[in-house]
Amino acid sequence: MKDVLLSICRWLLPILGVSAVGCNTIYQTADEYGTPYADFEIKGKVTDAATSGPLQGIEVSALDSDAVPMVSVTTDVEGRFELTGSFFPAESIVIRANDIDGEENGGLFAPATITVQLDRSAGGDGWYSGKYTAENVSVTLSPDLSSDW
Repeated sequence: MKDVLLSICRWLLPILGVSAVGCNTIYQTADEYGTPYADFEIKGKVTDAATSGPLQGIEVSALDSDAVPMVSVTTDVEGRFELTGSFFPAESIVIRANDIDGEENGGLFAPATITVQLDRSAGGDGWYSGKYTAENVSVTLSPDLSSDW
């Protein structure tokens, strides 16, 4: 009777879509919520197109895909900036330099937007895709001629 019952179970279980193969192995995955992200770090300098001198007081922003600033910093006396933050993983990011202090830095400058290529400097795990960096980024601003009219 036991053999008949086992035989029926061996034929009935596959028909019902139930399998006993691999039941001794438990597969467990980590639950992750949200979106993939990576850290970024961009270092560079903003200069005047006419004099090649550094520009202080320029706002430099990393923009998201909708051109909305994710993070912004202001250049120092030497025109240097360092942007850090997190974003959706990509091999490039758009940054915008904007003169926010008026004529205090020697004149009025037109905004400039550039695309910066990023290098992957560290790997990640799961949703975290690692760290992307760019160094020695150069942004050159020209005088804002529209203010003369």
